[in-house]
Amino acid sequence: MSESILVLLIDDDDEDHLFFNLALQKISPPVECASARDAEEALAMLRNIFYNPHFIFIDINMPRMNGIECLSEIKKIERLNDVKLYMYTTTSPEEKIVNSCKQLGAREVISKMSDINLLQEKLSRVLSRINLDEG
Repeated sequence: MSESILVLLIDDDDEDHLFFNLALQKISPPVECASARDAEEALAMLRNIFYNPHFIFIDINMPRMNGIECLSEIKKIERLNDVKLYMYTTTSPEEKIVNSCKQLGAREVISKMSDINLLQEKLSRVLSRINLDEG
């Protein structure tokens, strides 16, 4: 039996956490999802040397420290260099924001979806990249 894929969702919206987790329940192999309500909580989790997620999804629009600032701070944690980072947002980001996120190390900016099946399909494609070097 294979190990679970470890995912961290950093998002200040409880409904988005619920929707994201519902979509993950339909994915195989098993996915274990931890949640952080803001960047400070996420960074505290990630600074624990025993916590090493495979994927991190970061909401761009959060209070106090936005997702781009959070992404920048995560990239300073050297042992997390191989973690696949994705921005996750309700707004359609400008090309400038997308480029900024990618320059900081995000692989993609994913729009939040209102259809759980579409979200499940997208997450399934993203999480299938766990054993790939690119993507």
